[in-house]
Amino acid sequence: MDQGRKVWAPSVSEGFVLGEICDFGTDALSVQPLDGGKIIEAPYDAVYPAEDEDAKDQDDNCALMYLNEGTLLNNLRRRFMKDKIYTYTANILLALNPTPWTFTPKTTLTSIKECLLVFSHHTSMPLLTRRTVT
Repeated sequence: MDQGRKVWAPSVSEGFVLGEICDFGTDALSVQPLDGGKIIEAPYDAVYPAEDEDAKDQDDNCALMYLNEGTLLNNLRRRFMKDKIYTYTANILLALNPTPWTFTPKTTLTSIKECLLVFSHHTSMPLLTRRTVT
């Protein structure tokens, strides 16, 4: 990784924050958060390369240039903010619950039907529906 490169650095409150590498140490990197916060010192293996900041959200996390904890969580966050609660990672469907209510058989069936409409191109969905509804 090069100095000035955008990376995801670990954060206790946010999970990961976007920043730029500002210094290299023996065992750690110094990362300046883009929001101007305090410099983060993190081990090399805890800092991950970041996508372009202007990158659009992806329906499938496998389409991300760098598939790591930081980019995956950022993609889910971006999609959630656009009310896109369903995201694939290969053939695994990740669903984020946008509402405080609990699921009943009726709401579960409605959610599955919505999911089928959005992601009907994936062949695993009919099998998932049969397992969940019956």
